[in-house]
Amino acid sequence: MVYDPKATLKAIQNKLATAGRYNTVAIGDPVKAPEIGLAAHITLVSAVGEEAVLNAVSGPVRVRISFYHPVEPSPEAAELAIGAAPFDFWQDVMGDFDLGVAAVRNVQPDISAEWQYAEIGETQFRMCEVELDVFVNDIVTTVA
Repeated sequence: MVYDPKATLKAIQNKLATAGRYNTVAIGDPVKAPEIGLAAHITLVSAVGEEAVLNAVSGPVRVRISFYHPVEPSPEAAELAIGAAPFDFWQDVMGDFDLGVAAVRNVQPDISAEWQYAEIGETQFRMCEVELDVFVNDIVTTVA
């Protein structure tokens, strides 16, 4: 049995969507600029097999959440929204140890954030990225 990250990505997407802070919550990088407000995009970063036990390997799967907000028409509104985004996210995931996904053993947010500017199409955005380590039981298992 191989771990399928779909349930984990969907659980993070659902958690962000139900928070009610985002106009858009999507899995994958944006293909076009979000038109208004705060957007969140969820992507996979890496997976590492750290624990090998008998017939299974477990380890962290790193997920990146990228927050975007258009700079125009109000740079102040963009800065305030993007400034709060990682703190709101960390608050949402603290204490949620499995995201409701059976294969997940633990969720550990990387409490660091980087703010920057990005351009998508002809629109300039203020953005922030945070990462989340999702420790998964049985990323891969051997076949007997």
